Amino acid sequence: WDYTTSTLTAGGYDTGTDTGTYGINGTTVIAYPFAGADTTGFAVGPDALVSQTADTEWNTAVGVSSEQYVSSGFDNTALGFQAGQYITTGTDNTAVGNGAMQGVSGAPVTSINNTAVGSEALYMIQGAAAKNTAVGTCALCSTTTGIRNTGLGNSTLVYNSTGSENTAVGNAAMAGSGVALT
Repeated sequence: WDYTTSTLTAGGYDTGTDTGTYGINGTTVIAYPFAGADTTGFAVGPDALVSQTADTEWNTAVGVSSEQYVSSGFDNTALGFQAGQYITTGTDNTAVGNGAMQGVSGAPVTSINNTAVGSEALYMIQGAAAKNTAVGTCALCSTTTGIRNTGLGNSTLVYNSTGSENTAVGNAAMAGSGVALT
């Protein structure tokens, strides 16, 4: 801060006002998605929402690589390192926590209405797995393509892979002894 001129001087940052981005030392840390054309969405963190290919998508991503591969999915919200990373065309998904609803690169999330709250909740979700709710660390973390599952508590339904319409409440509820639910 320069008291004589009442100005703040800083180095190593850039404002890409033409692309709706703000960076530090060459890394974009805050941006409007779709090269700045989508002012309905917002991204904070390196590689957050960098693949979006349309405007007016209403996506919000906060965290390194959060919603990194969302292309035309809309109304998605992710908060945390790699939260919702492999959602591509999915809609109305919410991921809160490191690795929450991260998914896998070979079968990105294209589904709707999933909610993951907790570190690695719905961690392995893929493809059309829809309407799942996971609250707690590693809740439904092995679920890949199951639909309409609800796990409330740490490690609930932890070994469920493709099972559907299961409900578990409590710490490690329906965790079993490693037998996958199908």
